[in-house]
Amino acid sequence: MRRTYKKKQAGDDDAHGSILTEDQITKLGKLGVEWSLEATFEEHFEELKAFHDVHGCCPKESDEGHEQLYVWLNNTRMAYKKGKSSKRKLSDEQRKQFAKIGLVSSFEEKLEELRAFKGKHNGRCPNGSDGAVHKKLYNWVNNMRRISKKKQDGETIKTPTNEQVTQFERIGLTKKAGRQITKQSS
Repeated sequence: MRRTYKKKQAGDDDAHGSILTEDQITKLGKLGVEWSLEATFEEHFEELKAFHDVHGCCPKESDEGHEQLYVWLNNTRMAYKKGKSSKRKLSDEQRKQFAKIGLVSSFEEKLEELRAFKGKHNGRCPNGSDGAVHKKLYNWVNNMRRISKKKQDGETIKTPTNEQVTQFERIGLTKKAGRQITKQSS
């Protein structure tokens, strides 16, 4: 519906009868339909904060009654991670809001968290037995390992940047022959 509204606002012709008429737009407006994507982001963002306050976590796919919030959260996370290359652009203010509630971390924050973990745990990286507290870091390390391998295999990667992958590799958490190799961080 928003797409057809945007087409109407842009002056597109209605060759297929898919664009809303002025009368339909007026009637939907009287019913309280918000046409701005900004309003939708704000609504979902407030709903997400409320969900997080009540449940202490983000919605999962299996959370009955919160399926749309789950889909919005995943789409917004992807848009956040992809940045300007995303089809769904987030404004600077939306990016700040999203990051502020701690649902996404910058590369630098994760790298620093990893350094702190290694310092506290005799140079080892997080693993599956470290519990839920370190699960996100464990998953991030595994994802970075996959990206590092792709880079070494000559594949083109967009995010993270080559410089960020190199920073990760300098910490020394690459795998070789199924074993973890650790090096001193630079």
